[in-house]
Amino acid sequence: FLKIKDQDDKIILEKEYKENKLKPILIITDYEMPNLNGLDMVREIKSHEQFKNIPTIMITSKSIMKYKKEADKVGINFFLGKPYKEELLLDIIKKIQS
Repeated sequence: FLKIKDQDDKIILEKEYKENKLKPILIITDYEMPNLNGLDMVREIKSHEQFKNIPTIMITSKSIMKYKKEADKVGINFFLGKPYKEELLLDIIKKIQS
């Protein structure tokens, strides 16, 4: 589990990956974050070839179709509106793992 909250964390992620210490298998993010919204964060992460195909789930109170379309454009695989059921999130994670 790695929490990325700012530019310094992004640098750590890239360093850990280059040193083969980290191989992420899933990204779960919220849309609304303090310094960078979830769409921009995922766009930045997936702009790197080594992270391009990591399955991504966005959980947000912004369930308007506009945000879902934008999420699709940046490579977010699943878009859950708040409130959501934990069982649904776990089912999605199981689906990704299979």
